[in-house]
Amino acid sequence: MSFGTKHGYQPLPGPRPTPPSSTRVSPGNGSAAVVREDRKYLPTLSDLVDRLSIVQMKMIFIPGRRAEYLAERGDIMHDIDLILASVGPLDARAIMAITMIQLSNRCIWESESKARSGGNEQNHLLRFTHSVNGVRNTAKNILAEIAGGRKDYKIDALAADLPEDLGNWNVFDDAARG
Repeated sequence: MSFGTKHGYQPLPGPRPTPPSSTRVSPGNGSAAVVREDRKYLPTLSDLVDRLSIVQMKMIFIPGRRAEYLAERGDIMHDIDLILASVGPLDARAIMAITMIQLSNRCIWESESKARSGGNEQNHLLRFTHSVNGVRNTAKNILAEIAGGRKDYKIDALAADLPEDLGNWNVFDDAARG
């Protein structure tokens, strides 16, 4: 079952229509579903970049579903292109935020995999994952500043609270200093 049908989206029969972007929702299976044009909660640039990062990892690490993730990646990239056409070029700070979203998602992926396998380091992994998620949300907020969109204000799991052996995740403080 694809993401779309699993979550209630029903693909339209026949060739893929090209409705206006405000009515197109991709279920990730190569078809499109039409929804009401008065939707109020659409993914922002930062949401799309975050999802692109996750989908790219899934393409790599879940090869049995690669074709589905490839279709979803194409839809996400299409929507990112539409947003960027109105936002203009991204600066170095935005590029750094994008790289931090990717790195954070990879670390969270690895941490969750370890946690699922069990072991004595569960509390350690939870603290690490929450702190890295705070870094990820900070990076998404930087993109939201540049491109507009919602911000996530729950960034209280601070990287500064992490033990040294987990690395120095205070990358945004360093970036502000140059």
